[in-house]
Amino acid sequence: MNLLFGLVVLGLVVGAFMSLFYAFNFWPDGIRVVRVGLIGVSLQVILFLSLWLPFVARRRGMILSVLLTETLLFLTVLACSLWRKHQSRWWLVYSSTAFAVFSLFSFLASLA
Repeated sequence: MNLLFGLVVLGLVVGAFMSLFYAFNFWPDGIRVVRVGLIGVSLQVILFLSLWLPFVARRRGMILSVLLTETLLFLTVLACSLWRKHQSRWWLVYSSTAFAVFSLFSFLASLA
């Protein structure tokens, strides 16, 4: 059961990365608001990956600040993605939601 759950989570993380790369395909013809959303999701990826760095993972205050920043970026990306109709907006919403949820679960796992 743990293996199946791990494979599902791995598939969701890979899907979030792939949807971010797919959204970057539309960068040149994108509207400025969608570009802000792409930059926001890219920053979410950096914050998500920083949760596993040793100097971040050992400090609860730093993890809380990463989680708060992740939440603010999620709300920014959600607003930017839904502001205008664009081809990549649903991919951005999926990526942003996935990274926000995975960061929350990483934080909850660090509390245990």
